Amino acid sequence: MKKIRLLCLTLLFSVVIFAQERTITGTVVDELGNPLPDANVLIEGTTTGAITDFDGNFVLHLSGEGTALLVTYVGYKDKRVPITAADRYEIKLEPEENTLEEVVVIGYGTSKKKDISGSIQEVKEDADVAAQYNNVGAILQGRTSGLQVTSNIGQPGAPSSIRIRGSNSLRGNNEPLYVIDGVIVNSAGEDNINATSDGNETQQVQNGLTGLNPRDIESMTVLKDAAATAIYGSRGANGVILITTKKGKLGKPELNVYSSSTYSQVTKLIPVLNGVQFAQYKNESAIINDVPVPYHIENGQVYNIVDGVPEPDPLKAVNWQEVGYSPAYSFSAGLNMSGATEKNNYYMSFNIDNTDGVVPNTGLQSGTLQLNYTSHLTDKLKLDTRVGLYMGNGNMQQGMSKTSGSRSFTRQLITYNPLLGGELDEGEIDITHPLAFIKDFEEKIAEKRLNAAVHLTYDISKDFKYQLRAGTNVRSKDRSRWYGPSTFKGQQTNGYLALSAMDKVSYTLDNLLMWKKRFNKIHRIDVTVGVTYDGNNSDNTTYEVGDFPIDNLRDKSPQLGSLVITPHSRFMFQDNIFSYLGRATYTLLDRYS
Repeated sequence: MKKIRLLCLTLLFSVVIFAQERTITGTVVDELGNPLPDANVLIEGTTTGAITDFDGNFVLHLSGEGTALLVTYVGYKDKRVPITAADRYEIKLEPEENTLEEVVVIGYGTSKKKDISGSIQEVKEDADVAAQYNNVGAILQGRTSGLQVTSNIGQPGAPSSIRIRGSNSLRGNNEPLYVIDGVIVNSAGEDNINATSDGNETQQVQNGLTGLNPRDIESMTVLKDAAATAIYGSRGANGVILITTKKGKLGKPELNVYSSSTYSQVTKLIPVLNGVQFAQYKNESAIINDVPVPYHIENGQVYNIVDGVPEPDPLKAVNWQEVGYSPAYSFSAGLNMSGATEKNNYYMSFNIDNTDGVVPNTGLQSGTLQLNYTSHLTDKLKLDTRVGLYMGNGNMQQGMSKTSGSRSFTRQLITYNPLLGGELDEGEIDITHPLAFIKDFEEKIAEKRLNAAVHLTYDISKDFKYQLRAGTNVRSKDRSRWYGPSTFKGQQTNGYLALSAMDKVSYTLDNLLMWKKRFNKIHRIDVTVGVTYDGNNSDNTTYEVGDFPIDNLRDKSPQLGSLVITPHSRFMFQDNIFSYLGRATYTLLDRYS
């Protein structure tokens, strides 16, 4: 009897071992069915795994642990495959479109980095580094060769000026073309209005990157040479910057909440003449020109000379830079949430920002919202949506930030007479006092922006894909400029008010057919053909009025101005582009393109 029980236990133990220990095999391929060598296949929850050979094959010995396989490959999305009773698995990986190391986003598609022969550079930062930048242009600065970024960092919301390989334009300005999630948006130099009475100041230069939170950017690709930009035609003559926003990653949902505060201060002032030095300079100049000297200097004090006699009270010396700049405090807070499953992924973010300028009474309050969602509706149809919203209000003091000319606020601070009560040469500056711009000048802006894109991708076959892309960029901006009577410009008309508004809608519609084929592991062909339709509708208005009985209502009551300087004017324009495009790449032995 004991022998019989022992035999039964032995047989049962053998059956259990047989059920738990087995060998599985499989092949890992790319989206075209080509084998992927050196892919990692790991049993979930364990350290047991294998690496695929040259033909993409792997062998794994299961010993009861783990319920799924985790397959990873550089440049492709990670994939989780449940372990079933099957002994062989065919695993197909999808390319990670925005992966920096292997796949680069290019015009109307993607390409493996090693296959690119044109001048293309990609910039990518993690969230911690991106948080240190307050605008998108700053991320590019110093990051790519042949690219120059300039911006007025002292002015909140100032547009960045970007030059790719110098200034040489076929489009009337030297700014590159911006493409955000497949939607073409205008650069910083395209929306200026040639107003009649206020020069080109009635409508300020626009920032094509307004509304983009640096934390939301996955990657930026800079297309430089003719081969890289040719697919965009003449619009890409100054280069192209492709911006792709983030999407969720496979795994547990992630929630990040952040806040930051910034203290800004002008730490280095430009050396200028003090009161005594300025008086000496003016006296020496008067002697050279054989005219009476304007100042009397005694015991380190400066006195005005009137009718050849010094006045009894000395003049007060002021360093206008010390009173013209003040510390600025800024605050930013927001959150982002992302996640993904095998068929869906999402990314959502919200940010508010309150930025003060180092010039008193300047600042910008803004908010952004980004919603990205991708879903595999069927085995062959994929939907990709990207929506970005922006709202901003502030006192920008655009007229005070010019880099040249007599209206530069910085120039006023360093060239204005440091002696209060001293004489001023006619034509030297165009305001009566440097601080008049702070106290009696106001420039308000209110801007709203929407950037939205929808992509539908249908797998016609293993090698062919059809993609329909639709997108729009909608911008609305109101701007008012007030010059009070204490400013030179406002003094001429007893107050001066300039109002402008801009409403612009840009839209794109792309139909693309893509063919990727590999022959005998030697030849690889990538072909993209398409038809695109782009358009812009812009409606701009300007109105300039002066002679106000009171100056405290300003832009709230433009009807109080009795002197119409520029009647209410409207500038409308529309342009549409219908294009055919094509690109073909041939790669031999994965080495030569």
